[in-house]
Amino acid sequence: MPRNLSLTNFWPKSLKNALTWKNTAHNSTPNFTPSAQSSSSPTPQPLTIGELANRPSSNLISVIIPTRNRYAKVRQAVESVLSGQTLPLELIVVDQSDEEIAGLTEEVVREAARRFNFPFSLESDTRLAEYPAQVRYIRTATKGAGLCRNLGALAARGEVLFFTDDDCIVSSDLIKNVEQEYQQNPEIAGMYGRVMPAQTREKKRDGTELSRSGLDRRVYDHPACPWQIGSGNNMSFRKAIFLACGKFDEVLTIGGPFEAFEDLDIAYRILLRGFQLSYNGQVLVYHDSPKTFAEQLRTERGYGKGAGGAMIKYMRCGDFFALWMLYKWIWHMAVRRSLAGILKWRNWRVVRLALIQFYAPWLGVWQGLRWQLDRQNIVFVTSAKSPETTLSAQVQDKAEVA
Repeated sequence: MPRNLSLTNFWPKSLKNALTWKNTAHNSTPNFTPSAQSSSSPTPQPLTIGELANRPSSNLISVIIPTRNRYAKVRQAVESVLSGQTLPLELIVVDQSDEEIAGLTEEVVREAARRFNFPFSLESDTRLAEYPAQVRYIRTATKGAGLCRNLGALAARGEVLFFTDDDCIVSSDLIKNVEQEYQQNPEIAGMYGRVMPAQTREKKRDGTELSRSGLDRRVYDHPACPWQIGSGNNMSFRKAIFLACGKFDEVLTIGGPFEAFEDLDIAYRILLRGFQLSYNGQVLVYHDSPKTFAEQLRTERGYGKGAGGAMIKYMRCGDFFALWMLYKWIWHMAVRRSLAGILKWRNWRVVRLALIQFYAPWLGVWQGLRWQLDRQNIVFVTSAKSPETTLSAQVQDKAEVA
C-alpha cells in the first residue's frame, strides 16, 4: 500500500540497500522470447491492408511525444506508433517548435494520420479539442521538455501515459507489451523499458553510446538510484499516480535551468511515495539520434548538472540517502568511466565525457541550494507562469460535464 511521505523514517534502510545496490530490485524470470525485431533493423515493418484494418486497440494507453524543431525526426516516431501491431487510445504530439518550423511539424503529423487513416485534431495548450481525435497535435509556445510532457499528460485521456522522444522508433509490439505489464501487475505505478541505439549494427562500439539493453524484468519497491532503473525515452506511468506525485519537475529539464534529469527524478519521487516501479526489457524503443561529439559534451554536462540539482533537492527535503546517490553518480559516471576510457576503450572521448562529471554535478548542487522549492511535491518552483493552469481548468471542466 502506498505510504505517506516520511523521508526521515526510511532513509537508513535505503542506505543499507544501497550498500548492496544489486539487490535493490527483484529479478523476475523472463517469460518471453525476444522478438526478431530486437536484433533486426528498427524500421517499422509494413503491414498488409488486412493487418492494418484488423489491429487491436488499447483503451488504456496514451502515447505522448514532445518535440521541438525536429519535424523530420518526429515523422518516424509517429509512424512507428501508428504502424504498430496494437494501437494506443491516442497519440499526442506536443510541439514547442519555433514559429517557422511548427507548421512543418503539424503537416508531418497530419499527413501520418491521413496515411494510416486516423482522425486528426489540431489543438493548443490554451484550447483543447472538445472531442479529441486519435491523433492529436498540440501546439505550445513554452520551452522545456518537462513542461511539454506535463502538458501532454494533462490533456491525455488514457489511464496510462507512455512517453517517448521525437528521435525514437518504438517496436511494433510495444503498446501490446506495455498494456500487458499494467494489466498483469496492478501494483505497478510506472515502468521503464529497454533502449537500443538504432545504429547498433552499422557502428562499432567505442564506449560513448548510451543504451539500456537488459532483457530481464525487475521490480523496485523502495528508493534506488534512478539511473539504474531506466531512461526517459521509454517510460510510462499510471496517470493518477503521476499527477499525485507532482508530475515532471519543469526546472530539471532540457531547455530549463538545470538542463536535464526530470525523467529520472520522477522515478525517484514515485518510489519515495511508496509506489512500485518496474523495468521490462520486452518493452523496446530504438534511439535514432547520432550526436556529434560537441553535442555529446553538452548532453553530458546537462545530465551531470541535473543530477547534482536533483540530489541537493532531495537533501533539502530531508532525504540524506541522496548524499549516497551523489557519491554513486560521481564514482560510476566520473571515476570508473575515466578508468574504462583509458584501460578498456582506449578512447580519449570517453575520458573527456567522464571528466565532465567531476564538476558538473557540483554546478547543480550550488544552483539547487538557492532555488525555491515545493517541498510537498519535491520539485523546484518555476519562475514563469505555466500554461498548465489554463489546461488543468479545461480538463476539470470536461470532467465535470462528463
